[in-house]
Amino acid sequence: MDRKTTLEHIKKNSALLNAFLPAERIKSATDEYDGRYRIEIEKSDGTTEGYSLKISSGPDDDDRLDVEYDSLKQISEQISDVAPGFVPKPFARGNLNEPAPGLRFFVYGDYGEQKNKPTFKEYFWKSLNAIHSIQDENGLFGYPRPTYFRGDAQFVEQNSRWEDFFRQSMLYVLDRCQRTLSALQAPHECLENMNTLRELSSTNSIFSTLIGTPESEGKIKPSLVHGNLDTSTVFLNTEEDPDSVSYTIVSPAVFYGHCECKVYPSSLDGYVDSTTEALCPNT
Repeated sequence: MDRKTTLEHIKKNSALLNAFLPAERIKSATDEYDGRYRIEIEKSDGTTEGYSLKISSGPDDDDRLDVEYDSLKQISEQISDVAPGFVPKPFARGNLNEPAPGLRFFVYGDYGEQKNKPTFKEYFWKSLNAIHSIQDENGLFGYPRPTYFRGDAQFVEQNSRWEDFFRQSMLYVLDRCQRTLSALQAPHECLENMNTLRELSSTNSIFSTLIGTPESEGKIKPSLVHGNLDTSTVFLNTEEDPDSVSYTIVSPAVFYGHCECKVYPSSLDGYVDSTTEALCPNT
C-alpha cells in the first residue's frame, strides 16, 4: 500500500479513533519519514491536539514496531522524573482495519519537525546520562528480545562480559557484510579484507587490548543505550532561550551495553570532548 493511500485511510480509521476517544475525528495527517505520520485530532469540545503515529510496513515489520513501542515505554517511564519529555511516551497501539487489516501501529506524543540539525548542549548529555543510568538487574549485556537497527535485527544475545558481547556483535556484523559482498559478487580483494577482519575479530586479544583494565576491574556495567542515536533521531524542541533548551530522541534500538556504545561523535554536530565524562558514570 503506497503512503498516499495510507494517509487517506488514516483519517477515517476507526481503530485509531478508538485510541483517542472521545475524539470526534482525525482532522489531518501528514507523512513524515520512516513510517512516521503526524496526526491532528479534533476532540468533542472542539479543541485539537497533535500526535505522532507509526505504522509497520507489513507483517514482517510488526515485531520491530512492538519492540520500539516497548522501548519507548520503558525509557520514558524510568526517566520521567529526571528528564521529562526527553523520550516521547507511547500510549496506544493496535491493528489497523484499513488500508491493510492487521497492520500494526502505535501512537505517541508529538515532537514536532526536524527543521535544523541540533546542537548538543549540557541538558542533552544529562538527559542521555539518565538513560545510561538504567542498568540490567541481572548484570547482562544484550537484550532479552530482538531489537532492530534501522529495520535490521542487531546482535543482542545476552552475555555477562562486555568483551565477549562486543566481540560476538562484531562477528555478527562482519558475517552479514561478508554475505552481502558475496551476493553482490564484490571484487576478490574486498572479500579477502573482510576475511582478515573476521579472523582478527575471532580472537579475544584484540578486544582485551582495546577494552583493557576497566573490563578486568568490573567497571563496565550493562547500561541501557538508545542504539540508534544520530542527528536524524534527535529533535531540538526550542533553542530560543539557552537556559531552557529541550530535546526529544526517537526510534530507539535499545540493548544493554557499555554506556558510550553507539554514541557517534562524528554524527552529532556540536559534540564537545569535555562532555564525554557525563555520558558514562560507571567508568
